[in-house]
Amino acid sequence: MIDNASVQDTVGAQRLPGISEVHIVGIGGAGMSAIARVLRGWGVRVHGSDRAASPLAEALCAEGIAVSIGHRAENLGGADLVLASSAVPDDNIELAAAREQGVRVARRPEFLTTLTAGYDVIAVAGAHGKTTVTGMITLAMLEAGLDPTYIVGGVMANLATNARAGEGSHFVIEADEYRRTFLALHPAIAVVTNVAFDHPDCFEDLGYVRLAFADFVDNIVPGGLLVACADDPIARSLAASHHANGGRVVLYGISEASSDWRARDVRTNDAGGLTFAVEHHGIAQGEVSLQLPGEYNVLNALAGLSVASELGLEGEVARQALAHFAGTARRFEVLGEVGGITVVDDYAHHPTQIRGVLQAARDRYGARRLVAAWEPHTFSRVRALYPDFMAGFDEADEVLVLPIYAAREVDDGSLTSRDLARDLADAASRSSRGSGNPRRCRSAATLEEAVEDLVDSCRPGDVVLLMGAGREYVVGRQLIERLSRANTDQPAAPQHSGSGQQMPTRPERARAQSALDAIAEALPGVAERDAPLARHSKLGIGGPADVLVVARRREELLTAVGMAQAAGLPWKVYGGLTNILLPDAGLRGVVVLNRIQELAYGEDYRLTAGAGVVVVQLVRELLARGWGGLTWAVGLPGTVGGAVVNNAGAFGGEISRVLAAADVLCLDGTVARVPVDWFDFRYRCSKLKGAGAAWVVLSADFQLRPGDPEKLNAKAEEYTERRRRTQPPGRTLGSTFKNPPGDYAGRLIEAAGLKGARCGAIEVSTQHANFLMNTGGGTAADFRSLIERVQEAVSRQFGVTLEPEIEIVPESSAGVPGIPAERVVDCVED
Repeated sequence: MIDNASVQDTVGAQRLPGISEVHIVGIGGAGMSAIARVLRGWGVRVHGSDRAASPLAEALCAEGIAVSIGHRAENLGGADLVLASSAVPDDNIELAAAREQGVRVARRPEFLTTLTAGYDVIAVAGAHGKTTVTGMITLAMLEAGLDPTYIVGGVMANLATNARAGEGSHFVIEADEYRRTFLALHPAIAVVTNVAFDHPDCFEDLGYVRLAFADFVDNIVPGGLLVACADDPIARSLAASHHANGGRVVLYGISEASSDWRARDVRTNDAGGLTFAVEHHGIAQGEVSLQLPGEYNVLNALAGLSVASELGLEGEVARQALAHFAGTARRFEVLGEVGGITVVDDYAHHPTQIRGVLQAARDRYGARRLVAAWEPHTFSRVRALYPDFMAGFDEADEVLVLPIYAAREVDDGSLTSRDLARDLADAASRSSRGSGNPRRCRSAATLEEAVEDLVDSCRPGDVVLLMGAGREYVVGRQLIERLSRANTDQPAAPQHSGSGQQMPTRPERARAQSALDAIAEALPGVAERDAPLARHSKLGIGGPADVLVVARRREELLTAVGMAQAAGLPWKVYGGLTNILLPDAGLRGVVVLNRIQELAYGEDYRLTAGAGVVVVQLVRELLARGWGGLTWAVGLPGTVGGAVVNNAGAFGGEISRVLAAADVLCLDGTVARVPVDWFDFRYRCSKLKGAGAAWVVLSADFQLRPGDPEKLNAKAEEYTERRRRTQPPGRTLGSTFKNPPGDYAGRLIEAAGLKGARCGAIEVSTQHANFLMNTGGGTAADFRSLIERVQEAVSRQFGVTLEPEIEIVPESSAGVPGIPAERVVDCVED
């Protein structure tokens, strides 16, 4: 995508006439955050609000999209349009304020028609599987060289996002049947994976669900295509009706012989996924090896192949894309393994999904004990599908029922998790499970109680499956953190680490935990205990921090650091986490993400920017103003602070050439203003980079210059297009190695034959060899191993030692809470 400001403005004006600024209420949800990204890609100014913080909302903030936590009338800003999630009530204060001010208010369903207008829409619908199929189609199109706009219902592991505005003519979108939202779409290709009774709060029974899907199929544009699963009786029936009315149909399946695309010889592979042979009209098309378990994912892959064929993609390209597909967040997502206990999170919240996920786990993990931690989702769904839920856990050895997630409903106290656990135990005792030993079923009154239960009851070899569409993933993350601590806990007797420091005693650890709690309590809504760093890292790697502080104001950062210093706790400051490899074990003490958003334009083209301002967003605003000097940074990842620390550069430009001065936090806790010469800038380096650094950038002053807006935008377009052509999308830290004198790291790595080389799930990009990609589920250990392999090969063949450009935080930095800090440790920003 060409994200040059003037080009974006043109696209936005064409797509949304009269709309230059949009406020999104409920922006932290999967659907609304995706729309925000597409609008932003068109050049529309986007901001939003949500009732609570979430990983998706935090990710938007990191990309430069402002998100307010809590609903207030002043959040509207200068919006021309207020867009609201379906879950937002009509009496929401922001919607009321918009109506009073005469600002247009739209809901997501009606807005989808506008959003997708003018595209060839590929819409994927179904009770189950639509997120995965949408992701598979998107990845196949991207790997084939197409550039679709896409909206996926979950963050794709391969691309680290759920949406993007592309330059191609296609719009790939997950089509949601809830409240008949998918009827706003008019697809050129429609996919129906399956049809089942769900959403009893808006459908009376299965018949009404079927009618809604029939209406969705009727919306296919003339000459369009319906791709349907032949193994699902209702989907097959819809296809038959569509074909009888003159519509084009392609069927796929495993068991149904009439399928156009069919899978045979399905078997488990070494990666724990499934491999199968593909036939098209009875003619062999090769094999596909998936990373994902579950026969339902074989069907999902067949849907992807069917669409790829319709689009004219080469079969081998499509099959390879499916082999690379690493899934989406919360779809059989392995959160980690500690002490022989594997923790998996899945979005399953319908009985059919639960049965499928448990069977997939049984296929992958064999005889290992399966512990299902189920968070029921909405009272209406549980009541409507009660018998199916009671029969859905046959493959589980134990079931822990979490509190029912009310979502948009009200808890009247008539149904509890204790009731569900009791009835599940009764159902298990009546069923024939071979061993005659009824599974253990119990409930937890809170998520915290669920964590304690699992910590106490799980043993090595267990597989814990978190299932639900609410907040059950929090239990999984906290469980991993607790298990990690238990496995690294030190004995009470004093011991010495390799550095000569005395290990803390139990009372010292208790004091450290108390100090960490105090920091979290002092910064409500800003600090979080036991927070996984992976969700904030562009690479998607990093264990938990004891306390994570996301500081958007200078005083928040100073408070966190000051309290950590006073308590003798280790602390670190990072920026956008776009070129930092964090350890798998996480970081002990206090981790501060510097997201300070100060921004002030002065006279004579002088600019002051907070360290947390996203560089790309800043450059776009400068282009709009006609300010030159930073145009080369139009596609630079990360924040202003990180750019200063690393002396970031591209296309012949460097931060050191436009930086005038900066405010830094010093060792003694004071804030000093320092000139540019103080930084001792070198190629991709400054005195602030590395473990010995003892300062934190708070803001930076730039001396820029006037420019011709037309020429600036043309140059920015050129830079962005070059980045788009040469740099791969997805989970990467950017250029991994510095260019050696007189040569390029990427050329040397490619010449060494390492394109596509892998260690675990980390791969040398086949597009640009200086980029190492997390293809899904990768670890820091994998990343470091691949770095060493690349360095060894290049050194052996060419006599050149490649130096990492990224910052690698060693696993030893995980430490143990309670070790006295050296006042300031490893203050790095990226």
